[in-house]
Amino acid sequence: MTQNVTDHAQSRELDTRFGITGDPGAYFSQAALEGNGRKYSPWYAHLLSTLVVAAAGEKIVFARGKFVDDARDIVEVHVVTSARVIFSRIDLVREAKTLPQAHVIPRSNLQALCVSVGARIDEDSSLGTGWPGKISFEATFRGLDAPLVAEGDAYTHPGTQVPSSTYELLQGLQADLTKE
Repeated sequence: MTQNVTDHAQSRELDTRFGITGDPGAYFSQAALEGNGRKYSPWYAHLLSTLVVAAAGEKIVFARGKFVDDARDIVEVHVVTSARVIFSRIDLVREAKTLPQAHVIPRSNLQALCVSVGARIDEDSSLGTGWPGKISFEATFRGLDAPLVAEGDAYTHPGTQVPSSTYELLQGLQADLTKE
C-alpha cells in the first residue's frame, strides 16, 4: 500500500511538472485530458504509469513534455531523476494500438553540455538577482538519439534566489560532468 501511495504522489508531481492543469486552453492539457478536463486520456494515463515505474521511486528533478509536430500528433517527454534520464516519444495517432514505452539511461551517460544565458554579467541589472536571466542548454547523452533541450528562467520568481528546476538540472548536470 505504501508503494502505491508513493507512486500516485510521483504521478501527481509529473502532472504538475508537465503543466497538466485541467485548463482547456492549455495545449498539452488538451491532449492529456478528456471529459472537460475531468480524466486522463488513455495514452497519458499509460504514459504516467510507465514513467513512474521507470523512475523506480527516485526523486524527480526535471520533467518536460512537448508536441514536436504542428499537427500535435507526436509528444516527446523527458524526465530526469537523481540517477536516470527517461525519454518517451508517443505517436498519438498510433497510440491506440501500442502502449507508451520509456527509454531509461543513467545520468552518467552525459557526454556534453551546450549552455546559453540571456543576461549579460556587465549590465547594472545583473548585479541584482536577475542574472543570468533566461537559461537554455542541450545535454547530449550516450543512448539518446537527440539531446535533452531545456530552457527557462534561472530563478522561480524575479527577485528571488530560488533556482528553477531548469537551473537546478543544469547545475546537477554540470556536477555530473566532473564525476568519474
